[in-house]
Amino acid sequence: MHFNTLLTLLLLASIPPLLKADATTPATTTASTAPANTAPPPSPSNLPLPSPTVTLPEFKTEGDWLVLGGIRINKATREIRVQVELALTEGILEFLLVDGKGKTYESIFELNGNKPSELNFALLLAGVEPITFAKYMDWVNAQTAKDEAAKTDVPRAPLALSELGFAGNALIEIQLFREGQLLPWDKLVASREGKVPPRWYFVVTGGFFTTDGRFAGDMNLSYIALWRDPSAPINFLSREGNPYRGPQGFAMNNSDKSLSKGMKFELSLLPAKP
Repeated sequence: MHFNTLLTLLLLASIPPLLKADATTPATTTASTAPANTAPPPSPSNLPLPSPTVTLPEFKTEGDWLVLGGIRINKATREIRVQVELALTEGILEFLLVDGKGKTYESIFELNGNKPSELNFALLLAGVEPITFAKYMDWVNAQTAKDEAAKTDVPRAPLALSELGFAGNALIEIQLFREGQLLPWDKLVASREGKVPPRWYFVVTGGFFTTDGRFAGDMNLSYIALWRDPSAPINFLSREGNPYRGPQGFAMNNSDKSLSKGMKFELSLLPAKP
């Protein structure tokens, strides 16, 4: 069983249902999965999982929304909104979103006052079912092999939903808003390989816990990765290459001189099913 699936069951058993307006009470639970005395000898398939002590976030209720700092969950639609600030106006990109004390020198946005584990928790509450990072990388490697076999300089076509069925309920689309207005991603981002995809699809890989029970994303301060990051709860579905290994990947679009660090934007996270 994927650890995030197990964690979801433990967390949801410890709090009121999402659709209840009074789901605001924090709780603390310990996820213990140590094998019983009668368990078979450990093997790669039955090794005990880490036993983190998980302190459940305290949400406030504002109408149809559950609110935790800059993260909001709509109880009716399961949409997640994240209030963010622009971290860069130029430079190479490896992240869409990091903590304000993280790698802001290579991220479009920063978020202060929350933790990556809280975004991961919000995704689980919204019904997202993460896939493993290994499964995500299987897709990445297959796409890379396909592109290398084609040996063409023609820019790759944007990914279609029909190509992303492997992600199942882990597949989400992230949209960009400022002052309530939906913006195209090329307003902020430039592709170093072709055109910026008009729609941005991501897969929830859920991050991981270290052997001492800490959430790796909270340690690395990474929320949403554009270049593969196993510690980030969310990874970008893209065939672009490593931006530090040539003219590949993404960079900030510095043509709009009205942009400045600290400008406020909002990200909308919604299921994107094939």
